[in-house]
Parts: sequence; C-alpha cells; structure tokens
Amino acid sequence: MSLTLQRIEGLAPDQASLASARKLLKPSCWPTLAEGEGLVWGECQGSGATPYCVVVSEADAGYKCTCPSRKFPCKHTLALMWMRADKGGSFAPAPIPEWVKDWLSRRRGTSKAAGKSEDEAQKPKSRPSIRLTEIPEAGANVDPKAEQRAAAARERNRLEGIAKEDERHPATAATGVLVPDSARAKREQLYQTANTDQNGHYLIRGVEPGSYTAYAFEEDQQEIWLDPEEMKTYKDTGVPVSVHQDEKTHIELPVAASRNAQQDQ
Repeated sequence: MSLTLQRIEGLAPDQASLASARKLLKPSCWPTLAEGEGLVWGECQGSGATPYCVVVSEADAGYKCTCPSRKFPCKHTLALMWMRADKGGSFAPAPIPEWVKDWLSRRRGTSKAAGKSEDEAQKPKSRPSIRLTEIPEAGANVDPKAEQRAAAARERNRLEGIAKEDERHPATAATGVLVPDSARAKREQLYQTANTDQNGHYLIRGVEPGSYTAYAFEEDQQEIWLDPEEMKTYKDTGVPVSVHQDEKTHIELPVAASRNAQQDQ
C-alpha cells in the first residue's frame, strides 16, 4: 500500500507534529533523498552538525528516525512520508545504505503502529489534519512597516554568555537555547538558538522581551526543546532569565547531558 496524505494524518501523533513537519518540506532541509526496494530514506538537516537519518517502508509505513523525539512518528518521519505522498521531493534511486540495512535486519514484521493508525483513520473522530496546517496564524496580516519597526526593536535585545561542559572547560560544540514561558509556549518563533564558538561563547539576537528558560545542549540534540515531554528530562538544567527591551543579558549555561548519557550514569 502506497503512502497517502490520509494515511499520514492517521499516523500523526498530534496536530502540532504535522505543523512542524510542514516546515521541513523544503528541499534545503534534506541534503539526501533516496529510494530503493520499496523504501525511501533521507537525511534531515537541523541546527546541529549531524543530520538526522530517516527511513520509511512504503508497504506498511514502518519507519525509523535517529532523532531523540518521544513522539512516534516524529516530525522528520512525517515530513519524509509527506514529500513522498505529495511528490514534493526528488528521490534518487540508490543502493540501500548500511544504516538502512541494519534497521531492516532488526524489524519484526509489519509495524503495529501503522496498522493501528490505519484502523483509527476510518473512525469518525477528531484527528490531525494536513489541511489545518495551511491555516495562517492569527495576526499574520500585519502592517509591514510596523513589523519592521518591531523587528528592529527586538534586534537590540540580546542574550549571550558562555556554555560550559564543566567548571574548567567551555563547550565548543553546543547550542544555546531560549525556551519561552508556558504562556507563550505555542509560539514556535520564540524558541531561539545559537551555536557556541571555539570559546564556548553564544549570542542570541532579536529576543522578544519576556520570561524564558535558557539551556545549552550538545549539538546532536537539536530541536528537542520543541517537545514538552522531552524537555521534562532537562527541567533541572535550565536557567530562568528575563529579557528586557534594549538590554543585553549575560547567562552562563551548563551543558545538559544527553538522554543516553543520563541513562549510562
């Protein structure tokens, strides 16, 4: 059975995941898109140095993504399925890479999640909708000049500092992250990031005034901050910060251990 938009809606864990997947439909997000033997796979580039590897079986919608998200399927998987179903990406025929072969060797039959979603897709209940991701956010039709003035004002608001692996060593391959307070958590544009330099320094520009929590993550943990459930793991590593208009705020951040590192401890 081929991938269809209706099938993808049935698989999506929630509406927010579909909305996030839509933002990944750009070809620039996928340095690699390939197909072969009933599979499609690709590499999705995030803010870190290492892209996520995603593979989907067209026959049963089985999938695998190397991202740390606890939503299944994640936005990267949904985006790959979406591009395939909507013919929005150019999938080049290619030999199956080793990481895909490894996934295939560990699979055990048809994906139960896929089968369950197919059944649920037939039920007359509310479920995620691709159509709803096309609805513009409230306030989208703003005065362009007013928006330019607001952007210029935000540019003067900055958060910067040093991310550290420990007391003596700066984190030279980390990402500084600003997460808005719960009242503004649905405004994805308020989640801002900046990679550290060779001295562990990060600089986030154009911050809207308000209350945030600042974090520093290893580069391979990109975008987990958009997942509220995932972020519960790191609640003790964040630093509360208030950003004010026309001010520079300095914060020193400890690098949060990855989930795998936490499990090894």
